[in-house]
Amino acid sequence: MVQAVITSSKYLNKIRNGDTFTDNPTDFATNQTGNIGEIVKAVFTIAVSWEVEGTALSPITIPTELGRMSASFNFQDQGYAVGHVFDFIDAGSVTFNGTVTAFSTDGLTMFYTVNSGSDSAGAYDDLRVRARADAPANYLTALRWKFGLLENNETFNTKSKTTEADQGYNIEGVGLGAPRDTAPISGTWINANRDAQTGSLEVAFSTATTYEQTFEVSHVYQINPLVVEGQEQDIEQGIYPDYLAGSNSLKYVFDCTFLLSETNPNSNITVRSDSQLGAVGWFNERLNGLPADYELISIAYTDTATGGVVDGLQEQQSTNVQIVIGKLSGVMSAGQRMGLAVSYFADETDYTNTPTTLLENFLTDIQYTDGPTVAGSILQAVSTSIDSGNLVIDATIDYSVAQRALIAGKSYLLGVFIGDKATANAFTDRTLILADVNQYVSGDQAFLDSLVSFSKLGYLQHPQSLGDIPSADIIAHDEDGIILDYSFDLNKNTATSIQEVRVLLEAYKDVSNSFLLDSYVLPTAQAPTSGDVQQININNRRNYPLASSSEFAIASLTTGANTVSAQTYDGALGQKIRWEDWIRNLNADPAFYDATKPNDNRNFKSDNYSGLLGYEIRMSVVLSITATNPQGVEVSGEVKTLAGIITTLGYEEGSGIPASFDAVIETFDQTGTVNFDGRIRTDQNTLFKCTWGNALFGDGGYYIHRMQAVGELGQQIFELSSVNTPLSNQPLIPLEGETLLKKELIGGSLITTCLIDYTKLGGLNWRLSARGNDIPVFPFSLQTTAENIEIRFDGAGLTSVTMLFHNTSVNIPPNQWFAYSFGTGQLRTLSFVFNDSSAVEQMKLSRQDGSGNEFVNALDMVELTGLQLLEAQNNSFFTVSFPTSINDAGIVFELFNNSLDVPSVLPEIASKNTSSNPNRVISLYGNDNIGTNIIGAVQNIEATNLIIELAVFNLLTK
Repeated sequence: MVQAVITSSKYLNKIRNGDTFTDNPTDFATNQTGNIGEIVKAVFTIAVSWEVEGTALSPITIPTELGRMSASFNFQDQGYAVGHVFDFIDAGSVTFNGTVTAFSTDGLTMFYTVNSGSDSAGAYDDLRVRARADAPANYLTALRWKFGLLENNETFNTKSKTTEADQGYNIEGVGLGAPRDTAPISGTWINANRDAQTGSLEVAFSTATTYEQTFEVSHVYQINPLVVEGQEQDIEQGIYPDYLAGSNSLKYVFDCTFLLSETNPNSNITVRSDSQLGAVGWFNERLNGLPADYELISIAYTDTATGGVVDGLQEQQSTNVQIVIGKLSGVMSAGQRMGLAVSYFADETDYTNTPTTLLENFLTDIQYTDGPTVAGSILQAVSTSIDSGNLVIDATIDYSVAQRALIAGKSYLLGVFIGDKATANAFTDRTLILADVNQYVSGDQAFLDSLVSFSKLGYLQHPQSLGDIPSADIIAHDEDGIILDYSFDLNKNTATSIQEVRVLLEAYKDVSNSFLLDSYVLPTAQAPTSGDVQQININNRRNYPLASSSEFAIASLTTGANTVSAQTYDGALGQKIRWEDWIRNLNADPAFYDATKPNDNRNFKSDNYSGLLGYEIRMSVVLSITATNPQGVEVSGEVKTLAGIITTLGYEEGSGIPASFDAVIETFDQTGTVNFDGRIRTDQNTLFKCTWGNALFGDGGYYIHRMQAVGELGQQIFELSSVNTPLSNQPLIPLEGETLLKKELIGGSLITTCLIDYTKLGGLNWRLSARGNDIPVFPFSLQTTAENIEIRFDGAGLTSVTMLFHNTSVNIPPNQWFAYSFGTGQLRTLSFVFNDSSAVEQMKLSRQDGSGNEFVNALDMVELTGLQLLEAQNNSFFTVSFPTSINDAGIVFELFNNSLDVPSVLPEIASKNTSSNPNRVISLYGNDNIGTNIIGAVQNIEATNLIIELAVFNLLTK
C-alpha cells in the first residue's frame, strides 16, 4: 500500500505575507484565495511511505526455499522496486531486514536477501513489510509536479486557461547526501514551451521517520488568466468570464509523482489534490463575489519628461501615472499595502507555444509597496502616500525598445491589488481594483500632443465678458450660460494643420471614463493658408435665444499672434450647462441608474453627475490635426485638452453663505394683486415674480428669469437678466419703464419681476425658473491651517519668544513660523512672551472645520502693534481687544465663523486700515448679526476704498 498524505496546505499572499511571503508566517489560507492576476505562494507538506500487509484473508507466504515471499497482489504496484530495503514485521515485531533483489514476471512474488535477523517459512496473516525511509536505496529524490487552476466543479486537468498548454515542473536531486540535504531544489518547466509558466517551484526534503519521508513543495504562481486576447471590452463592461461568473471560482489542483530518481521510473508514488475549492474574485470584488471596500477615485497620466498631460500610457515615451484609491468604510491608514500591476493585451499568436513565460509574453509587471519607492522592469518607480484619507499611487512606467515594438497599436491594463496588511487572512479585504483599460498612446500621439500648447483655458460667467480674466474652476447651475475662453499655440515647424476643432461639455472621470453632454464643431479644414499659416476666421453664433450682442452664444476661432515657431489661435464658445432631464442620455454611465428619476437618471441634467462617483462636469477642446513627424511621415490624430471643473448645482441648491438662502417663484396679473398660483395666462400678460429671502443683498449681483416650453429638445430657453440686454421678440419682457429684469429690496427681501408676453406662448406649456447670484463684495476663497496656532515674526529686533501652556515653555527662533497643534477637546490657556511684541507681524488662530478644537473667550492683541495679518477661523471669541496702535500698512483681518458680533467690532476693525494702503479687505463671513443691523456700523466707518466681505450666495430655483 502506497501512502502519500498532504499533511499541510498553505496559501500566502503579498498583502498579508509580504514580498517574500515571510511576514506573518503563521497566518495563511488553506485553500486558494485572492483575485485574478494575483501572485501567490502555495506550500504543501507531503508525507510518503509504502508497505504491504499480510492478513487472514490475504496472507503473505514465505516458502521453505526462503529468500522470496508471495502474495495475491503485485508487490511492484505497492511501491516496491529492486534495491528497496524493508523491515519484515510479524505481529508487531521486526524479525528481519531485507533488500529486494527481483520480482516474478507477474509481480506476485518478491525476491530478497536478508540483511539482518532471519526469515522463516510460513503463511503470515499479521504482517507488515515496510520500506525503510532511512535507507539510501529508498530515498525519493525526484518529483514530477503537474498543476492546474480549474473552476471549482471542473473535471481534473492541468491545462492552462490562458494557453491550453500542460503546466508542471520536473525536480531532481532532492534530499541527497548523508545526512540528507534539506535545501530546496528548484524545478524546471516540463518542456521547452513555457507559455503557461508564471512563477517557480521548489521542493525540499524535510524530515524522515523510520518509515516515512516528508517533503515540502513551494509554488509561487499567478492566478491567471489576467488578460487574454480580445478581453478588453469584457473587462471594461464588467462581463465576467465563465469560470468566475456567479458563484464560480478557481481552485488549485495538482498531481505529484515521487521517484527514486529522474532516470528510474520503475517505482513511483503519486498523490492527487483536487478537492479544496477556491475563492477567487475578478476585478472590483473581494474574493468570490463579496463587496469590495475599495474604489477607484481617479487616474491621471503625464509625460515623464515634459510633465504634459497625456491620455494614457505612451508607447514610445516614459509615462507618469497617478492613481487615487478610496476606502468605502473610512480612510486609508498609513502603510496601506498595495500592488500595482500592468499588462498588455498580446495577440494569441504572441503568447502561445513560446519559449518565454506567460508573464514575459504579456509584459506583466507587478510591484508591491506600503509606501517606499519600489521598482521593477516596466514599473520603474512605484510609491504610495495618504492624502485626504485616500491612497495616492505614483508610478513611472516605461518600456524597452523591443517592448515598444510589441505594444504598438495595442491596449493595456492597469490594476491595483489592495488590502489591509494588518487584517488576518481569514478576514481579508483584498481586492483587485481595475484602474484602467486603454489603448497605448502611440508615438505619433505623443508627437501630436507636443505640437499644441494652451496659454489660456478657463471660464467666464455672468456678469463677465470677453477680456475679463477667466477662472480655472467655477461653480455654476443647470441652465447657466458660460463662456469657455481659450488660446492655444500650434507648432509651425511640422507643417501642422487643423482639420477640425470640437468643444465638448462632458461628465468626466478619467481618460477611459467620460460621457458627452454637449458638443460644438468648428470646421477648419477649408481655411486658406497664407505664409505657412492657416488663416482661420470663424465668428459663428450658437442657436441659443439670446440677444445678438450677447457673448454667451459666441462660437469663434480666429488666427492670432504669429512667431517664428508657433501660431496662436484664439477661441471662445458660449455654453449652456445642460439641464434637460426629460431627454435620455444613452451615453451616461450605467452606474448612475436610478429608476425613481426621469429616464432612470441617465439624462442631460448635469448636476446629476457633478462630483458623484468620481465624475466632474468639465469642458474640453479637441483638435483634429495633421502634421509631419520627425521621420518625415504625415500623421493625423486628435489632441484633447481638459478645462477645469464646473461644480454644477441643481434646482434649490445654493452655494455660499448663508446656506439657508431661499427663493419662491409666483405669477400674478400685471398689477401684482391677483395671484395666478404659478399659472401663466394666455389672454393677458402675466407678472413673473421671484422673492429672494434670507440674504444680505448688495449691488454687485445678477438675477435671471427663465422660461422654456415643456419637453423642448433644442436648448431653447428664454431669459431676461438684470445685467444683460435681452433678446427682443421673446416671451419674457421687462416691466413698463424698465429695460432689464427689475430688482428691488422690499421688507428685507429682494424682489425680481418681469412680464410674460401672452402673445408669444404659441399654445405651449411652459416651465419657469429663476437664478440669483448676489455678491455684497466678491466671492471668497477659504483656506484653513488644520487645528493649529501659527505665529510669524519678522525678526527685526526680536531675539526670542516663549510660548507658555500648562507649565511648558517653547522657545521660538526669530523670523520663522511656529505652529502648534493639540488634540480634540483639550482646554489650553496660551500665553506668549515676546521681548519685542512689535515684531509680531502675522498671527493665525484656526481649526480645520466646525468640530473639535476652538479658541474661546478672549483674544487680547493690545501689544501687537506691528501686526499686519490676523487670521482666525472657526472659533468662539466673546471679546477681542485690538492693538492700541498700528503700523503704516494697516492690518488685514480674515475673521471667518468666530461668533463675533459684527456691528460692535466692525468700526474698530475698520479703524486699523490706513489711507497709505487704501484697498484694505475685512473678511467677516459667518459671524453674528450680519443683516440689517450692519447698516449703521458700516455708515460710521471712515476709510478709503474699504472692502467689507460679509456674505455670498448663489442659487437656482424653479
